[in-house]
Amino acid sequence: MATLNFFKIKSPSQQTVSEQAQMLSISIFCFLLLSSCFRPEHKSPDANSLDAQEESLATFALRETTATFEEQELNSNFKIPLSKKLTFNVCIQDKRTLESVIGHSFRIEGADSLKDLKTNVSGCLVWSEKVPFNFFAQSIFVSEQRKIIATGIHSGRRTLRFAIRPWETSDNYVDLNFNPSKIAERDLAPLAKADDALQGRLGNQEKLKVPTWPDSFSIQALDIELSAKARKIKIHGELTPSVYTTSSSGKVGTVAFTNGLFDYHLYFVIESKPSKDAAKQNENQKLIVFEVHSKKPANMDNLKLKIDEVVELNKLVNQGELRLALQLIPVQGPESLSVFNGVYTLGESNTLTGGFGP
Repeated sequence: MATLNFFKIKSPSQQTVSEQAQMLSISIFCFLLLSSCFRPEHKSPDANSLDAQEESLATFALRETTATFEEQELNSNFKIPLSKKLTFNVCIQDKRTLESVIGHSFRIEGADSLKDLKTNVSGCLVWSEKVPFNFFAQSIFVSEQRKIIATGIHSGRRTLRFAIRPWETSDNYVDLNFNPSKIAERDLAPLAKADDALQGRLGNQEKLKVPTWPDSFSIQALDIELSAKARKIKIHGELTPSVYTTSSSGKVGTVAFTNGLFDYHLYFVIESKPSKDAAKQNENQKLIVFEVHSKKPANMDNLKLKIDEVVELNKLVNQGELRLALQLIPVQGPESLSVFNGVYTLGESNTLTGGFGP
């Protein structure tokens, strides 16, 4: 007859000391094994939480800041700003006593640079930075920030959050720590797109291009020599080179250059009146009567670009409509400034000499 064998478990009173010690060791091992399986995952604190922690422990505070812009770098030919100098005035107070912190050391981090400074007799840090920007881009507030880190007796750090608008001569700096709602969200470029906003690349991955625009364009053609073989004509033209810009409100307008260097090309074209002969309607429709090209780049004079050339006309001028094709090319101008190409109707070809304006 088969017998069944069972393990017999002794009660604690029946166990020897060595057996009890063995059971205790096994229990502790199992507890440690199970607890290791359910140990909570350790997460490293991110940069934002560390910054918040350091700010909460900082022994100093920032008062409302101010900043001013000055023109620093201009394009040599067009006198258009390429960058401006931004000077900060950041005053610091003791967090506990609210008194000005005078003669203490701090480090400024941001804008790809480090500055080690001491507060002045007013308890303020004063420093300047170069702000490159595209003069032709839309004027908009741009988010920026700097870290103010105590490196002396005081400890901790503070974040200076601000917005700048270098296109404007006033209302161009806002301390966002103290005035977070002063600028509407639609009028404020986020920190991640600050460089794009300053260079006019918001919403457009390509480089910004703006054409030169000739305002107040007038031109004269006067006979100075007339013979059976040739005809010489003096061309005098004046125009005000301008450019279209977009204001902070989105309004588009023109801004006239005060300085500039340009090449120009002018083509005077007669467009013949259509022939009554159907077979010849497409013949001799357009004829370049003469053309004018700048021999060297022309400088603006008294806010005007002036064209003075003498051309020799050795073609028979047909009856028709006189048109002028103008190409205006900025020379060594800002990168965003592009060529102007335009066609103007001047009138009947019998107005080839005299004064007329497009």
